[in-house]
This record gives sequence, C-alpha cells and structure tokens, in this order.
Amino acid sequence: MTDKLQNAVNRGFRAKNILDDELFKEAAEHIDSECFRLFKTSHPTDSEALAQIAGIQYLHTKYIAFLNRAVQDGKIAQLEIERENKLKRMARKILS
Repeated sequence: MTDKLQNAVNRGFRAKNILDDELFKEAAEHIDSECFRLFKTSHPTDSEALAQIAGIQYLHTKYIAFLNRAVQDGKIAQLEIERENKLKRMARKILS
C-alpha cells in the first residue's frame, strides 16, 4: 500500500510543479483569453462555433481540475503515510 501512496505523493508533487510553473500559468491564461475572445467575436446564431468554443473551454478546465485533484490526492496520501508510520512506531513501542 505504501508504494501506491508514495506514487500518489509523487504525482501530487509533479502536478503542483506544473500548476506553479510560470510558463504553464501563462499558457492557461492565454487559452482562457483566447476562448473569451472567440466567444465575443462569434455570431450568436453560429451554434457550431459556440459549441466548439465551449468544448475547448470545457477541456481546458478539465485538465486543470485533473492536476488540482492530483495535488489533493498527494496531500491525502502523504497524511496516510504519516498515519501509518505513526501507528508502526506506536506498535513497536508497545511490543518492546
């Protein structure tokens, strides 16, 4: 179980590094701005264009949410590892 938890911790750390990266932040802001610009310049009756823009925005928010979820999972996994280690230490004290 610890390998799985450590993997989640590592993934969370990597996801946080991505989210904190200045180039990634700049790219995400650019995509947000571009989607908004496309939305503003689209004709209200152009349902195909509006659907494409909505799809792009949806996917954009999904991968950011995925990375944020990986960060949260990593934090939870770290807490679980710490809890397991504490229980092991307590068991060794009791058994010694």
